[in-house]
Amino acid sequence: PERPNRQHHSGSHVMSARISRGLRIACAIGLAASLAGACSSPNEERDLPACDGTTYVLESAIRYQLIEGFSPLRLTGIEADAAGDAPHATLTVSWSDGVNVPEGTFQALTVGESTTLDNVGTFTLVDVLPPSGERRWSTPVVCFQQDPQLIDTARTYAADNGLPFPGDEQDSQS
Repeated sequence: PERPNRQHHSGSHVMSARISRGLRIACAIGLAASLAGACSSPNEERDLPACDGTTYVLESAIRYQLIEGFSPLRLTGIEADAAGDAPHATLTVSWSDGVNVPEGTFQALTVGESTTLDNVGTFTLVDVLPPSGERRWSTPVVCFQQDPQLIDTARTYAADNGLPFPGDEQDSQS
């Protein structure tokens, strides 16, 4: 009876190796500065579901930038609970105050559910990690699929509010 378990276990290692390699690549590319938490902790035991986008592990009380270097647009996870049959969390996506502020969202999701924010993207709650070790609270894991309009939306908002937009200086060089 031991043997099938062992095989299953080695299968999950293949998966986690693939994911951590993907994270390493994302970290190397720097696409995922907000994934810094994921990059620096290779000791996460759980295999996270595949994500066709960026995976955020939303540590409590930390605001994650959806666009690297652009702080007015933030993603946070609150009220997460990993216990029970339906692990859930509330996601907030918010823009700083200003003029022509795009819509944000405040959405309670159970694992597997998604919410889509026009011109920003789709957020799927893929897991809620239970408290363990240094993690005092349940931690939502979100897959973010960026809307093609996100960069334009953020750039317009930045321009309307006199804010710098990351990367624009380099763009004009090329």
